[in-house]
Amino acid sequence: MAPNTKEVAPGLLSLLRVYTDGTVERLVSSPFVPPILDETITGVSSKDISISSDVSARLYLPKLRRTDGSLKFPILVYFRRSFCAGSAFSSDHHCYINTLVSQAKILSISVEYRVAPEHPLPTAYEDSWTALQSWKFVYPTAAGGIDNPMINPFAVGAPKLSGIRCSRVLICVGEKEITKYRGIQYCESLRESGWEGEVELYEVQGGEHGFHIRNPETEIAKNMGLGYFPPVTKSFGFVLQAALSLLPSSKMVSNTKEVVSELLPFLRIFKDGSVERYLDSSYVPPSLEDPTSAVLSKDIKISPEISARVYLPKLSGTEEKLPILVYFHGGGFLIESAFSVVSHRYVSELVSQSQALVVSVEYRLAPEHPLPTAYEDSWAALQWVASHANGKNGDKEPWLLGHGDFGRVYLGGDSAGANIVHNIAMRASNANNGTYLKKGSPVHEITNAKSLSCGVKIHGAFLCHPYFLGSKPIGSEPLVDHDKGSLYQTWMLAYPLAPDGFDNPMINPFAPNAPHLSGLGCSRLLVCVASNDELRERGVRYFDAVRESGWQGEVELFEVEGEGHAFHVLKPESEKAEGMIKRLAAFIKCL
Repeated sequence: MAPNTKEVAPGLLSLLRVYTDGTVERLVSSPFVPPILDETITGVSSKDISISSDVSARLYLPKLRRTDGSLKFPILVYFRRSFCAGSAFSSDHHCYINTLVSQAKILSISVEYRVAPEHPLPTAYEDSWTALQSWKFVYPTAAGGIDNPMINPFAVGAPKLSGIRCSRVLICVGEKEITKYRGIQYCESLRESGWEGEVELYEVQGGEHGFHIRNPETEIAKNMGLGYFPPVTKSFGFVLQAALSLLPSSKMVSNTKEVVSELLPFLRIFKDGSVERYLDSSYVPPSLEDPTSAVLSKDIKISPEISARVYLPKLSGTEEKLPILVYFHGGGFLIESAFSVVSHRYVSELVSQSQALVVSVEYRLAPEHPLPTAYEDSWAALQWVASHANGKNGDKEPWLLGHGDFGRVYLGGDSAGANIVHNIAMRASNANNGTYLKKGSPVHEITNAKSLSCGVKIHGAFLCHPYFLGSKPIGSEPLVDHDKGSLYQTWMLAYPLAPDGFDNPMINPFAPNAPHLSGLGCSRLLVCVASNDELRERGVRYFDAVRESGWQGEVELFEVEGEGHAFHVLKPESEKAEGMIKRLAAFIKCL
């Protein structure tokens, strides 16, 4: 609610409030992220610069193959959307431009122009550019109103489009955006104007306004971000292809490096041991001192091999204790990172909703580090978290010491991360109840069960769209060749020496030699599935099997209709994703 002491003037209530005393409260914003001068993950370096006393920018440079100054890049001067909100220094724009620069090999200057209503138009034009949004509010004195030539290039008296001072123009529209037909009209008008350059229209099916910035990790956003900066030729086919067609073929690659294995469109493995990943989302730095966000984050080292991103919600008191969530990201054990924009955005929202302290674990990936490495790294990370329960400082993490409630420790994960949660909870069973039983055992045999440091017990765990497989099909899975798909190829690539293959207990908790589910080492369990996810039926079977196992805890099933695998991670701003994140938050809060 707006403060009772301030009177709200007319404005855009979905974006901001303007008060009669002249102050502005912005209701929707993406958190600030700092630039990175020596970023090694994407190969893109960035830094902030001042252009004038009023205008600044973020400069991006792709990784240089030569440092003698002879390598030259195309230059992109980029202007973000919205006259009233946003920033060139926000996480969404940083990740979008970072990805674009990495893929297109360009030098980009992302301009930080001043925003309305504090600086009404034409200030933004004078600082940088023109855009379409909230015209009457951001430029109340515009001559001609919405037919001012700056917002309506087709208006009477607007300059002729034939005078555009460039040689190539690409106009992008989304199928579902409200300004789509204005964009199409602009393209057609430019073609018919007598302008001598080359113009092309690119329409994204299903795309909404700004989708490629809000969700840069999606396939259609990645496709939109590639291909406009090829070597300069007369025929510059820059309309983007599907993700697979953008990858070099095995035959092309083999001229320099021999491909020994591949799982497209995810990765290729070469004979020299190197791996190329194609669908990893962009790295985004933590925000330790972000004044705009309700969540703080920082990166830490757990061991020489294992690191993590730790998240802390803004606190109401210096001694406030919070539930602890140890989180494991998805990606089939092969791709993704705790430091990616996908994980960071999703976990930040979960922290904000749940008011939990989260440790998002960066475990090592296959195929460079085949399974069971990820399981061992995850267990070591959980043990490290538990070691803080004794309250001793030493080399411990201050946020965990000061604000962690070790009576409320949770595990959580999505897809492969949910698989990790199951296996870690089974290993921890001895710490909770000592009933990690092997099926068919004549005695209560404890198999691989271990205690957590300082006597810590896992209070609860959530498994979202868990990655489970098996040699025999279940439910509606195909009866023939069901084990030939990419999910099965992923497992064999991640764990090529897995005993029993697809019936290894790590991937098939229902296998004949799998430990008994009654030994799960937690007291509360939430299993989440999506109706359009091909892993749905294995998730439901897991829920049923736990419920029927004699396990003494509380288990719940939460299903979302009409959505696919990991939708809540890939599209956390969607209505159904928001509902699911709220359900996870309520689980952590014990509501």
